[in-house]
Amino acid sequence: MVAREVRKKRFFLARHRFWARCRRSITQGGLVGHNMNCILISLESQPARRERVEANFRGVDHRGWELTHLKAVDTEQVAKSAIQGRLAAPEKGCFLSHLVAMQSTRASAEHLLLVEDDVLFGARTFPAIDAALNMAASLDWDLMFTDVCVPSVHAMVNLYWLRRELALKNESKLVPLNSIPFAGSTAYLVNGKSKEKLITLLTENPALDVPYDLTLRRLVQQSRLTGFIIFPFPTSLSSLADVSQIQGNEATKVADMAWNAFRRLVWAEGSAGNATANLDLISDQFFDPECKAFTRILSCMLSANFQPK
Repeated sequence: MVAREVRKKRFFLARHRFWARCRRSITQGGLVGHNMNCILISLESQPARRERVEANFRGVDHRGWELTHLKAVDTEQVAKSAIQGRLAAPEKGCFLSHLVAMQSTRASAEHLLLVEDDVLFGARTFPAIDAALNMAASLDWDLMFTDVCVPSVHAMVNLYWLRRELALKNESKLVPLNSIPFAGSTAYLVNGKSKEKLITLLTENPALDVPYDLTLRRLVQQSRLTGFIIFPFPTSLSSLADVSQIQGNEATKVADMAWNAFRRLVWAEGSAGNATANLDLISDQFFDPECKAFTRILSCMLSANFQPK
């Protein structure tokens, strides 16, 4: 019996180590609302994408938040600007669009929610964001993501465990950005006090060589920016995310499908069916026998029915 308890404690040790790095829980009661501006970055040439986000926003409880459309910087504008750097024109446009969004609100001390046009809002989105902002009122933060890409199996497993635990208590947590690898800039909050800081950091290099989201990740890893992830994610990805206007490399298609599936699974309103629908499109030939075997083993270990001995 003693040996069994020791093994059980070892099994959960990795989970507890990860949770220890997360901030205390956020509950949904007794919240102070935040009337803030949400800026939607979308190309003028893609009105259907913008209209879809606007309809989604109107259909949820946005608690007095306002949605404003910002015309994204297109490739023609990029060409005219002669911006230097190794990034492709669409990636430069993405970088510049986020920068312009911050510059357009630099005079306001209010926090800012920036979203791209493949964002998905849900019934719990704005209550969860309000709760997180109340929680973070006494914290030093620059960025707070409502959804990120997690390109690490280890981090995925830790977050999956955490989501299950939080779901039982109807709680959220603030996960430090520097505790997991991340990518993506679909939806995130900018602290009103940090706008000038961000603008300065994003313009210190005149050449655009690193994609916008990875630039933010590098600044976080260098401790030049401080931020958190609200978890479970209050926002997710719409189906439009499966046809990226920026990344067009077919070799990364399966990776994008897997990463997007995880984001859809662990958001506050995620479900297994919606998350994995696109994965059914992957040919069975893609998965080697050893991979299939390990997947089944991992599924056993992660199952709610699993009992460590």
